[in-house]
Amino acid sequence: MSGRHSGRYVVRYYFHLRDGGERLLDPQGVDVDDPAQLERMALKEARAVVSQEALEGEINLRQRIEIEDEAGKLVHSLSFADAVRIMAD
Repeated sequence: MSGRHSGRYVVRYYFHLRDGGERLLDPQGVDVDDPAQLERMALKEARAVVSQEALEGEINLRQRIEIEDEAGKLVHSLSFADAVRIMAD
């Protein structure tokens, strides 16, 4: 639920993980008082997942983070392929 915190409006955003047609829902969400931070937060989350996958030996760059507001409106989407740069040779 939205509210005010330190003079700013706080909105709950949900960071869902999508892999093709499958979607892992974020049931709790995160309260954010500065929507300008959403892109940075998505990038950090995507890189954390890629990092864990690298430790397991397989990285799925087809995944994406989809951020929705409390009303279910998509406000940002980040492909894992756009979250990292792969350099070879």
